[in-house]
Amino acid sequence: MSTISQRKEAQKMTIFENRTNAKSGARMAREEMRRAEQEMKQALLHRRARLAQLLERERGDLERMIEASFDPPEVVKAKMFAKARAL
Repeated sequence: MSTISQRKEAQKMTIFENRTNAKSGARMAREEMRRAEQEMKQALLHRRARLAQLLERERGDLERMIEASFDPPEVVKAKMFAKARAL
């Protein structure tokens, strides 16, 4: 084999290796992006679930506060009779 044909063969191999490495690097970058996106989606779902729990807990607390702010019917009735007697 002549030196020129050996050089051409070496050049072809180098080009092949460079293309293969570029494709492999691009594939790895895509996989890394997919993995990062999946992690972000999972984190978002987790935050949404925590916020939903917090909202539900606060809603219950608010409902209890509102109920506690009103007098029971018996107390309201007693106050109305007291006002009526005062008149």
